[in-house]
Amino acid sequence: MKIRKLILGQLGTNCYVIGDKNVVVVDPGADAEKILEFLGRENMKLDKILVTHGHFDHVCALAELKEKTGAKVYMHKDDVQMLGNMEKSLGFMTGETPKACEVDFILEGNEEIEVEGEKLTVIHTPGHSAGSVCYIGEGFVFSGDLIFRESIGRYDYGSGYCAIISSVHKLLNKIEPDWVILPGHGMETTKEYEKENNPYLK
Repeated sequence: MKIRKLILGQLGTNCYVIGDKNVVVVDPGADAEKILEFLGRENMKLDKILVTHGHFDHVCALAELKEKTGAKVYMHKDDVQMLGNMEKSLGFMTGETPKACEVDFILEGNEEIEVEGEKLTVIHTPGHSAGSVCYIGEGFVFSGDLIFRESIGRYDYGSGYCAIISSVHKLLNKIEPDWVILPGHGMETTKEYEKENNPYLK
């Protein structure tokens, strides 16, 4: 499965485009026009938008993308209330508030989402936020702000340290050592690398 990365917004959020023609976008954090320009240049049709969690830096382009493309939005039930809410989405940190929009598919975990004939499996991984999820494909995972290269996501605005550590282990138990972890910020990594180098896993 082809995966391209765009780095968007003030916090350098990783937005991923999956597929060749009828594509999926993961975490449209900002710069809707930049995403649309990329899709147009590559002759792609946006079919679905997957949200790992509802913090502003992952969803600020969501409403505009949905409006302009008609793509279906997937998001966990516990984070839907963040859309349009400056406090809950943490938009107060920069003054950016993600616009409210309809979520077409409310996730709970364990769903399978089709991307051009292949499957992504949803895993509920609370900690960074109550409704954080990861999307697992064959050989890779979109981890949102759950785990980063040599670190983990903030948990002080989420469900707490114990919750995020439990979710990190839950995710790692479902993937192979060499599978690629594609985080919401920063460089990609692998389970094997994090087991050796991430201080939160010691």
